[in-house]
Amino acid sequence: MASKQLTLSQCIEGMLFYKRASGKSPRTIADYRNGFTKLQPFLADHPPLASITRDQLIAFFACLHDDHVSESGGPIPCPPIYLSAKTIRNIPSIRQN
Repeated sequence: MASKQLTLSQCIEGMLFYKRASGKSPRTIADYRNGFTKLQPFLADHPPLASITRDQLIAFFACLHDDHVSESGGPIPCPPIYLSAKTIRNIPSIRQN
């Protein structure tokens, strides 16, 4: 029997389910979901996890590093929010894993 290839979105939901079951706080889960929400549009729609390459992930992190700006979704206008220095420092360690 051929094994079913899991898609990125299926893996994300499974990981979030596991983290909730492991006792992570709702805020931590929301932060994980927010990060993955940025990754999904960068890749093709629901790609099989096995098809995602290291180069694609490096390109995604480079895009976050160079171009990503968050904007407030709330009713009060706020200035753009750039990635924090800590997040930028974490990008190389993620690339190596």
